[in-house]
Amino acid sequence: MYKVIFMLKFRKDITPDYARKEWLGSHGALALTIPGLRRYVQNHWMAPAEGHEQVYDGSLELFFDSEEAFKTSFASPEGTAMLKDDLRLFDRSMTPAYVGGVVEEHVMLEGNIHAGTKEVYV
Repeated sequence: MYKVIFMLKFRKDITPDYARKEWLGSHGALALTIPGLRRYVQNHWMAPAEGHEQVYDGSLELFFDSEEAFKTSFASPEGTAMLKDDLRLFDRSMTPAYVGGVVEEHVMLEGNIHAGTKEVYV
C-alpha cells in the first residue's frame, strides 16, 4: 500500500466552519471519484494540543496500491478536477503551501477505536 499524508491550511477569506463543511461535503465527494484511490481520511483539526500553536487546519491521508497508481490518479481528469477544486478551500500562499509526504505506516496498537473519537497528537 502506498500512503501519502498532506498537512493543509484553509484560505483566510473563508471561515473554518465553511471550509470544513465543503471539504467534508462536495470536495470530499469529488476526491472519492479519483481512480485507484483505496482509502481517503480527512483529519479536521479543531484545536491545537495544549501549549502548541496550530499551524495547519487539517491533514489528509490518501492510500493507493502503488506510487504509479498515485501518479496516474492525479493525472486523470478526476484528479485534475479535485486539485483545481482545492484552490477554493486551501491556502497555497504559505511557504510551503502545504506539506506532504510518502509515509511508511507502523501500527503499534489498534484497539477499540470508535467513530467520532477525538485524538490529540503532540
